[in-house]
Amino acid sequence: MPPRVAPRRVVPVGPYSDGDATHRPAANSNYSLCDPQLYLDKLGQRWMEEQNAADPGVLYSLEHLPAGYEVYDRPRPSDPKHRDRYLFGHPNRKPFDSPNRFYPHFKFLMEQNGNGGACDCVNCNANTSSMASKKIVDLGIVDDEGTPAIYDALCTKLEKEGKVDEPIVEKMSMDWRAEHHLLPYLYKKLATQESFIPRVGELVLFVADFRIGDHDGELAFDHEAQEHRVYDKKTKEFIGYPIWAAGTVGQVNVEKVVLADLVAEQPKEYIVSLSGFRVECLPDPNSDYKGLSKQYKYVPLHHIRPFNFYAEYLKGTPEEEWDLTIKHALTVMASWSLISKYHFKGEWPNATVSCKGLFVGAENYFAGDFVRMLPRDPESHTVHDILRIQTIEFKFVRLDLDGKPPTETGETHKLLTHVTGPMYTLDATRAKDPTLPPLSEEAAKHLLPQGYHAFRWYRASDPDRVHIVSYTQILGRCFELDALHIWFSRKDAGVLSLGLDGVRKGRIYSAATDQRVGKDRDWFWAEHRVEALDIATLNGAEVGRFDKSRDPAVYRTAINVIDGLEEPNYFLVKRDPFPKPDRTFTAVNSSLVASAQQDDDDEDEEIPDARDGRNGNGDEDELAATAPLQPRPLQPRPPPKLMTDEETRVASQAAHQLYSELFPSRESLASQDEAERARRDGAFRARRGSTPLVPTGSRGSTVKNTPSKDGTPGTAPAHVAQPAGRAAPGFIGSRSDVIPHRGGRVIGDDGSSSESDFDEEKYAASKAAEAERRRARARKRLEWDE
Repeated sequence: MPPRVAPRRVVPVGPYSDGDATHRPAANSNYSLCDPQLYLDKLGQRWMEEQNAADPGVLYSLEHLPAGYEVYDRPRPSDPKHRDRYLFGHPNRKPFDSPNRFYPHFKFLMEQNGNGGACDCVNCNANTSSMASKKIVDLGIVDDEGTPAIYDALCTKLEKEGKVDEPIVEKMSMDWRAEHHLLPYLYKKLATQESFIPRVGELVLFVADFRIGDHDGELAFDHEAQEHRVYDKKTKEFIGYPIWAAGTVGQVNVEKVVLADLVAEQPKEYIVSLSGFRVECLPDPNSDYKGLSKQYKYVPLHHIRPFNFYAEYLKGTPEEEWDLTIKHALTVMASWSLISKYHFKGEWPNATVSCKGLFVGAENYFAGDFVRMLPRDPESHTVHDILRIQTIEFKFVRLDLDGKPPTETGETHKLLTHVTGPMYTLDATRAKDPTLPPLSEEAAKHLLPQGYHAFRWYRASDPDRVHIVSYTQILGRCFELDALHIWFSRKDAGVLSLGLDGVRKGRIYSAATDQRVGKDRDWFWAEHRVEALDIATLNGAEVGRFDKSRDPAVYRTAINVIDGLEEPNYFLVKRDPFPKPDRTFTAVNSSLVASAQQDDDDEDEEIPDARDGRNGNGDEDELAATAPLQPRPLQPRPPPKLMTDEETRVASQAAHQLYSELFPSRESLASQDEAERARRDGAFRARRGSTPLVPTGSRGSTVKNTPSKDGTPGTAPAHVAQPAGRAAPGFIGSRSDVIPHRGGRVIGDDGSSSESDFDEEKYAASKAAEAERRRARARKRLEWDE
């Protein structure tokens, strides 16, 4: 039964067109007019789908291209067998290299129908983008890697339409595609994971072991000195301080850990590389030397502590004796970055980008986490408030004032990051309604982290409302009370204030020493966590600006292939004769603020194409002028010479023979077995000089196989009766016929006997070797069968 063909419907095209019929390739170029069916199908299908008018299982195709537009193709310089299609006719005299790039202009023609307005396609924006749209982000439509700047596009759309509410989708960003696939698993895992377990990308304190000299100890809290020291169970005394270092968590536990692992490692099914954590030493963010990134250690959970508690754990150790990595970690305490921006919503001139997570200093935070808040009084040393994160939002405020001086009322363009959620406080004076009693113990068990229900808590916000706080007010995660009791041997409300002084000092130190913090600024806003830590490798792979293999142009080509917008070109993928330039690794999303315009061309016959690895011959803009040089395309190979029929037959026979030698059949192996047996039998007879006598079916009788004068085997005497269906003993018929008498003597016709020269040990050894060869051949046949 022939396959069912999906029905195809024709989509009518509006009468309006701005096509320029004079924009065509030069007459002496290698372009030729081709069938526009690819453009008709892609444009028609996408138009009907965006209009929500497409029926399932139906294919759509345009009736014709807009007037003035034509499709031409040419051989790809790097692979002449492949022909690239270009659409000519744009008023700016710049061709489109794919239906996907032409679609925004086609949509503009269909919707505006000659009534004016601005087109957002790449060719129109290359020369005629409005000043207002440029002022929003102050750059063009792509970032510094050539990836579409989604936030620039959304802000431009917000300015035109006045209201936008849609998810953020960055189909042309390989980083976005990767995180869109991997992060949902992380969110699901964190939702059920205890907060004291370290997370990937966080900074932690860790120690290789608690050995001091010849003594093996464990970490314990010295109540007299109020310090964390190494305790020797044998001598029952404190013997010194552990050597703490700071590092980045590269890998987390695969095997489940429990609260008791904070004291000592519990029995595990797997080794520490699966039940523990990989921690990599943190290099200096102010230096290009990143050798420390390659120093790592797999450690169990009880060898790790949150870095925000560094002041408590390093107490008693002189600062000059601190490990270098401690100062490196303090240098990035005033850095922050967003994780997974997933939704854009706004009304002009304000907008909000919703995010899944946030890195602040040493830790990261996601929706559902409880965090401790800094005291409002900078001189206070007591923490009273905790907040349960519901949303993390990045806000554009007064986009219409971007690049303009403040208004008379002092309003100006701002970029803000807020965390929202219900807040609870131990301070009755900060309660939303001081007249209400504190939360009941039963309510506190459901609303607060584990163990905190024993304290007197008040609501700092109405039950149906949330608090909005800045990320700068977050002190750190609010860990389970049992975990804090193990770490600090206390369970009072004062545990909320642990790490307060250290975090404050760390952020001041970071703002003063981190060279990336701008003048008159207190924080460094990083695009992603890798940039914030400025590390060269993570889990053995190069990342960030040290990643030499990163090539966004190749990524975009791969995305086009995945989406069916471009055919795969394996020839381009294989060639890599030149080293690639340094590129920045975007671990989360494309840049918020960097973009640039496309190249302009003055000559029609030379079309810039990322697949050619060239910039074109026309005037290049700032992006092309500053971009690193691309490798020249390889020269096309001449077409292969076809073989004659005779050459083809000979080559086929040679290939078949080679295949038979490499992979012999069962029949071939069996014949080889028989040949080997015959060879060994012949060799045995040659050593004997004659065929041995063997017992017959009649007890006591023997048969002598006497060779004839011509050398052929003799015949058995007529008086010997032979069993039906088997060869006469003493004659070559089966391997059992040549087995010699086990006694080592040969019996003659007259009953006399003589010593045989047969060596039984050698024979037994040869039998064992042959049996082993048989087993090896059998195993080989089984492997081939599988």
